[in-house]
Amino acid sequence: DVSKWRRYDVSSVRDCLRVLRNKRHHWHELPNHVQQLLLPFPSGLDVYFEHRFPRLLLHCYNVAKRWMPYDRIFAGTNGYFGAYARRYQKAHDRAVALEEERARERERERELATASAAAAAAEAAAAA
Repeated sequence: DVSKWRRYDVSSVRDCLRVLRNKRHHWHELPNHVQQLLLPFPSGLDVYFEHRFPRLLLHCYNVAKRWMPYDRIFAGTNGYFGAYARRYQKAHDRAVALEEERARERERERELATASAAAAAAEAAAAA
């Protein structure tokens, strides 16, 4: 029932945040069966949106961290994002480390392929 009053674009960060805000602020207007699915309130609503849009809060956290690093409301893991910030920062750090390891592995594979091609060329030249 998210589009009852307005149309939302789920590929838009702004619209996803708007849905989250509106559902949170208008919780009492949700049908009872929907409220039951999202209990306990408000954490059940947060869990639903975290599952439906897993990178949304991480994106918001990273924007706040980048553009408002000294804002006492948003800054750091004790700011507005609190537990999300701590959990997402750990996940982000793991993802960055994994991507760095993959990049190193790709570079090693390229170096091995280059060395192998050079050795094959040297053997061919020696055989000729």
